[in-house]
Amino acid sequence: MSWSYLPSTNSAGNRNALQLDAGTTENDLSGLIGMTGVTHYINENHINVYEIAPTVKIIIKGTLYHDPDTEILILRHTNAGLANNTATNAMNISGTNASPAFYYYGTTRTNATRGTSTNSKSTGLIFAGARISNWHPSDACMGGGGGGSTFVGRGGVILTGRPCTGSMTLDVIGTTWRGTTSSLEWRNPFGNSNGSFDGTFDGVAVLLPAFNATFNFANSSIGEVINQGVISYHTLREFDVSQNIYDYDIGSDGQNNQCHREYEVINSATGSDIVKMWRNTRGSTGQRGVVVTKKEVSLNIKDASGTAIEGVKLYLEDNPSAYAKNATFIKSKAFDTVNGYTASGDSPITRGVVNANGDMVYDYSTSEVYNKTTDAIGNIAKFEILTGVQVHEYTTNDSDGATAYGIHFSGGRWRLSSSDNTQPSYSDWDTANFGGFYRVDRRSNSNTNADDFTFKFCSYGHSLSTSTQALKGLGELGVDWVLFDDALITDPRATTDAYSEIDTPQKFYNKAKAFLVDGYAGETQTIVTRDGNTIDARGYNVVVDDQAIDVFAFNGTTITIKASSFVGNIQTTGTITLSNNAEVIGSYGSNTVLPWEVTNVEATATLQIYNITKDSEVENLVVAGTAGNKVTSSGTYTGQEVSVGDNIRLRITCQAGTNAFLPYEAFGIATSVGISFEADQQADAIYNDNGINADNLTTLSADYPNVEIDISDGDGIADAREFYAFYVKQATTATGIEQWFGAIDAIDHMNYRVNTSVADIKLQNTGSIPLVISGARIFRDNGTSILHANVGDQPMTQDNGELIQYIKGQVDESLETNLPPAVASAINSNTTISGIDKNSKLIPALL
Repeated sequence: MSWSYLPSTNSAGNRNALQLDAGTTENDLSGLIGMTGVTHYINENHINVYEIAPTVKIIIKGTLYHDPDTEILILRHTNAGLANNTATNAMNISGTNASPAFYYYGTTRTNATRGTSTNSKSTGLIFAGARISNWHPSDACMGGGGGGSTFVGRGGVILTGRPCTGSMTLDVIGTTWRGTTSSLEWRNPFGNSNGSFDGTFDGVAVLLPAFNATFNFANSSIGEVINQGVISYHTLREFDVSQNIYDYDIGSDGQNNQCHREYEVINSATGSDIVKMWRNTRGSTGQRGVVVTKKEVSLNIKDASGTAIEGVKLYLEDNPSAYAKNATFIKSKAFDTVNGYTASGDSPITRGVVNANGDMVYDYSTSEVYNKTTDAIGNIAKFEILTGVQVHEYTTNDSDGATAYGIHFSGGRWRLSSSDNTQPSYSDWDTANFGGFYRVDRRSNSNTNADDFTFKFCSYGHSLSTSTQALKGLGELGVDWVLFDDALITDPRATTDAYSEIDTPQKFYNKAKAFLVDGYAGETQTIVTRDGNTIDARGYNVVVDDQAIDVFAFNGTTITIKASSFVGNIQTTGTITLSNNAEVIGSYGSNTVLPWEVTNVEATATLQIYNITKDSEVENLVVAGTAGNKVTSSGTYTGQEVSVGDNIRLRITCQAGTNAFLPYEAFGIATSVGISFEADQQADAIYNDNGINADNLTTLSADYPNVEIDISDGDGIADAREFYAFYVKQATTATGIEQWFGAIDAIDHMNYRVNTSVADIKLQNTGSIPLVISGARIFRDNGTSILHANVGDQPMTQDNGELIQYIKGQVDESLETNLPPAVASAINSNTTISGIDKNSKLIPALL
């Protein structure tokens, strides 16, 4: 047989036992039928019931399978009237490493077709015998020890009126321990570190679990016993008190001159709503301790196409509430009043730090910051986030605590007020009573039990993004997030990192974004924004420095960029400073500097840009380069010189030696991005054919105030074609391009007309001898004489004879055009030109 009956040999106690022998296996409880102390029957639900007599306990040394949905085992074993040292457990799982023992309670049923499974639901194990204590390990309903003892639970309910104990290996999924008497405890040890527990306690408090179990409390708590020595640390995982009706979830037992304990709760179904108060068997003088709640989170970041993004920066900063503490457990109230908490050392699960005095300090007054970066597949591995803190550093009979929190103290106890002697109770948890001592420091955005935390993401090529998550609930929170492309980025990160200067708004934005990523601290907006060619630096100061050490620098208030010439616009409500001859070609602050450009212009030409609207000159310069080459000339102007929409005139004149171009003039409108022209200069064929180098003319000078060409020629003869050459050169001077532009036209090689509407030019002999003008005809378009003389001037005449051969053709043409053919022929037959030639009085009229 597998079962043996072992009668007691100890008259002082109840030691009779039914033992499942080592090395044997029972697939159900039917082997108990007929055993001494066993009553078997089938109840009204057609369930097999096995009742064990009060004088008999069960010892499992082999392997027992028990399905609570089909069998009920009732143990009426009692310890009534016995002393603690003689009491025994109602059931023992008693194996060794060499001969292990297993109790399989409950079963998992699966449907392979549907892909579903369920564990046992029924109550199949009942401990109905009397106890002598709620907590003593020898009075337990079930116990066991050693690595060879294992309890495997797969659902089902265990009904007990006695405490539990045992360092057996627990392998539990879904099993419920339901107490029938208040304040029952599962005394330490609770299993061993090899165990796994995901079960429910209803009316059974667990004291100091030995491993990271998953607890579901319906009417239960985690409790402590007095801790003598150093601080102890406990981690509770997958903690579910969402249905708990008990007064507290974690009961402290720390007292003055006794070390407190610390708990971290990882993955709480109720988030920061974990009630930490005093253990009910100790009272409020045993309330010292620390409880923190944390949430496990992992993330995966992809772009809009579903591609993982490497290098995304994550930033999360918690938000200490108004109840965040900087609390001190004073050395004088430690277990070791000489050394204080030095032996405990800094806490591995909280912010607890031993200071130089030997006190233990928990400073939660500052934020906790989390910085993470995605790996090559867009993942951020699982990490923990602090969501709530409860620090109770004083007992309720400590006047120091009353002083620190402004609590009324009377009769050696904390009191609600001078008029209300009520002492602290469980209902004071997370209220303003007693100076807010029991308030929970919830670290979320809202400082509420919503536990809402905002994750912030930053990636060079993507827009900034945030995701607010509720950090509560069982299990790891996996966050999948999508980042969208940053449309303002124009260069790959490697290119941006290689910038030697920032000379465009595009580079400015790219570099600022890269800088933000490298030092990301949760910003929800970029350092600058860009709209086309305009940088908006928000309220930051901007320094453009040609000699800056760093290409881009930002100290929180001032942005410094390295550039000799920044082409674009900068906006800010701060200041803008240009250093070391740096310039901004565009609008910056209240200033505007925009570019002008003329393409296809002859090198060495004189160029004038004139604002017709404002009637002011913008630019007047000689185009750089070597004569004979087409180049581009450019420069800048200010917003005071030119406004958007102003009418702009371009003039170009060009003469170099014996070569020249006709004056060129064009008009345009100033735009928001500047002024632009394309020149189309034409060669001055008359000037070029005449072959006169205006650079060598020393006898002529421009008398601008009197609008005259002054002549001082030592040989008494001046060539009219030289006047034209002189004019062409003068038009290339800064004054001439403005005052004489278009003043003289070369009609042909021998006829040069002064346009008096442009400049009322006349000729004056300023020499010391009489002067004859010869070589060509020069005249004014209004028919008045081109000669001018002041009192005392030497005479000046025009040589007519030299002009006859040119005049004859003009006269003949004019006669033929304007007279009837017969009249013109008759005149010509009478040799009209010869007559004119002989009558010098007629010459002035022709000129």
